[in-house]
Amino acid sequence: MTFITEVLKRGDTRATSEPMKLSKQAKADALKRRCVWEKVQKDDVSDNANILGACFVLEIKQPDTPTEVTKARYVAKGCGDREKPFIVQNLSALRQSFTNVIVSTSAVFGWRFFSPDVNQAYLQSKDAMARYLYVTVRPRDAKYFGMDENELLRILKPPYGLPEAGDYWDVTLVLHVKEDLVMDPLTGDPALFLKKDAGDHDGMLGAYVDDSCMGGNKRFQDLTTDTLDQFESKPRV
Repeated sequence: MTFITEVLKRGDTRATSEPMKLSKQAKADALKRRCVWEKVQKDDVSDNANILGACFVLEIKQPDTPTEVTKARYVAKGCGDREKPFIVQNLSALRQSFTNVIVSTSAVFGWRFFSPDVNQAYLQSKDAMARYLYVTVRPRDAKYFGMDENELLRILKPPYGLPEAGDYWDVTLVLHVKEDLVMDPLTGDPALFLKKDAGDHDGMLGAYVDDSCMGGNKRFQDLTTDTLDQFESKPRV
């Protein structure tokens, strides 16, 4: 059986393989490079601080194939966030019916239909966290972050696992789509955007969580190349 992505379960020996260790280190280095958090001393954190656990989620993409690759994602345990019940979700996600609209419209106009995958989308959010949150690193993972037992991580940008992480990314993406791509959201679905040029339709964009699907003519395709560069996206599919 071939999986697109296989998430490793507890006790899987592949979790301690050398490629997986390198993936963990690469993830920790990427988080540091994006200034997702800063180290703080435990003694400087108040007793009633909101402190979360965190863990690596380990995956193998295209397992048992020549293109097999390991991946590690560091996820905050938002389930332990005591402020979670008070977080209001404003994230807009494209309806399935409007995905069909983009596909069918692309077919009618002869547009290219494509989807880009954004790398580390949530961590590219432009706004800093509006509340104080801390993460305690497991002793076995401390070496990847250069941590000692007296340190915590204070979150500066929203990593995966936080209840509001998607909202931070949504604000960043929508601002780019409206201002840089000069697209207008539709009243029927605020996650569906339309691009016009001198009255003619150039393209459509639908946002769903940290990805998007698009259909458009040559002008629109060239314009959205900037989106790929700005958000360090993978090649369009």
